[in-house]
Amino acid sequence: MNTAPTTIADQRPVDRPSIPEVTVYYDGACPLCRREIAFYRDLKGADTIDWVNVANCNDEDIPANVSRAQLLGRFHIQMPDQSVKSGAAAFVEIWQNLPTFRPFARLAQL
Repeated sequence: MNTAPTTIADQRPVDRPSIPEVTVYYDGACPLCRREIAFYRDLKGADTIDWVNVANCNDEDIPANVSRAQLLGRFHIQMPDQSVKSGAAAFVEIWQNLPTFRPFARLAQL
């Protein structure tokens, strides 16, 4: 018998965040990008991140203030407040959500 608390509507555990901490936009057509994202997705804390493959997502899945070409050309994330970060700043935000990488995030912020 499953004793974990669940919501009635969707049967997900109550303690799991319903809104991702960050949304990651990656180029799923790029073999190197796919391998890197697969590595991150296997880590503890990755379930708090929404992973969007820009190579085959719908236009409505792309932030309004960034083009698909920009997302494919450089690593981007979107924060819960809808702000968008790219490059090293984006990686630091991801690392903060992954306990294994949290010490690196703290170092990078220095």
